[in-house]
Amino acid sequence: MPNNTEHVDVNIKLFTFKPEVLEIPVGKTVVWTNGDAIEHSITQGTPDNPGPEFDSGFFTKGDTYSFTFTEVGEYDYFCKRHNSMRGRIKVTE
Repeated sequence: MPNNTEHVDVNIKLFTFKPEVLEIPVGKTVVWTNGDAIEHSITQGTPDNPGPEFDSGFFTKGDTYSFTFTEVGEYDYFCKRHNSMRGRIKVTE
């Protein structure tokens, strides 16, 4: 696992991503940790238009998923099982 200078944490708790919107520089890794007693996913895009960039598959309480953002842009993501759970990563130079 990367050290604290190389990654930023997003917690999944009570069916929300915290923080919901995150701004990071290029090259930073985001680590999502599931704090709920139910499976969630981290899937790039929206429920109507999932993207190809990243998809964690389902993971359960205490498990993590990480992704390193190598290009500037805005990346929406959601949970495939709970479509109301949404987040955004803003990647800057």
